[in-house]
Amino acid sequence: MKYVSAMLLGLIAAGLSAVAFSFAASYSPLLNYLIAVEGLNSNSLEWLLVILQDSAITLLNAVAIFFIYRRLLSQFPFNWLAIILMQLPLSLLVISVNGLPIDFANLYELSKSLPTLINAIAIVLIYVVFKLFDNKQATINSGL
Repeated sequence: MKYVSAMLLGLIAAGLSAVAFSFAASYSPLLNYLIAVEGLNSNSLEWLLVILQDSAITLLNAVAIFFIYRRLLSQFPFNWLAIILMQLPLSLLVISVNGLPIDFANLYELSKSLPTLINAIAIVLIYVVFKLFDNKQATINSGL
């Protein structure tokens, strides 16, 4: 019962991700830029902008959800199980919508695969970075 809040926040993260990508597809100037580029092909460097934008959207959403859970719901468990339960709805949404594309043959395929993989592990990735930073701070504060 104590992990229900993590699961609910995971559902909110999945919904937030869907809404954020919907807005990004509709209102991002990147799409207009890609349409205007002459000679755009599967190895054009412009696909790196797509990777950057999609990864930034994913990671910002994950950071927001992570810190909401960490700061506002601090009375609930903050461990691997909570983080995995939080990540689970987002991962299931991403894999059901995009599948699990593992194709890195060219930049276009990379622009589809890498953000999907990042989205499937974003909250866990933020948790690992937080734990590494927290352990380093504890080491510095202990004088070692």
